[in-house]
Amino acid sequence: MREPRDAHLTIEAFLAARLNEAERLALAAAQECGGAWDGDTDSVREADAAGSGYIAVGPWGSGVGAFGPHAALHDPAHVLREVEAWRAILEMYTPEPLKPVPDAELHARGRHPEWEYRSTAGQRKAFHDYNVPPEGEGWVRNVEQGRDGWERFDYTEESYWRRRRPADQVRQPEPPQILKVLAAVHAGHPGYRREWAP
Repeated sequence: MREPRDAHLTIEAFLAARLNEAERLALAAAQECGGAWDGDTDSVREADAAGSGYIAVGPWGSGVGAFGPHAALHDPAHVLREVEAWRAILEMYTPEPLKPVPDAELHARGRHPEWEYRSTAGQRKAFHDYNVPPEGEGWVRNVEQGRDGWERFDYTEESYWRRRRPADQVRQPEPPQILKVLAAVHAGHPGYRREWAP
């Protein structure tokens, strides 16, 4: 079952849904045809079947061609092992809920995702425009950075500023590259987003 395209779907949730889908299909196939398969160009068979255990044969004994070895390579047991491995990778790279970082600390580092940061600078002890913000509207002194929004160095002085980003420009954390690579396997899925391309 395919979910509708969701602009708020995270790459982690997208991958988890693909793994759940693969697991569900592999379990259903294993229920009907056994978990481990053997295959060659003649047929695909259950690996541990006491009887004939045929899963696929070609018409009138003509064989199944390359489908046989390919199907055996991707039998339900293999798919379930793959799902388990991918889930372990996904768990390693899925951010854990962290203790929220206070806004003041984010502003001190110039890292708050909802704000943009600038500084103005001038000659030490001759910087007369220390209270003049950068060009544009909405700038306020970033009092959490430096010493109440300014800093004096050997040859210069700096004033620190911040302003709220427009809602459509708020930075979202970039997913880890490995998750982008794993998601690209499903690039043909309607839920896949182009910005996840590695």
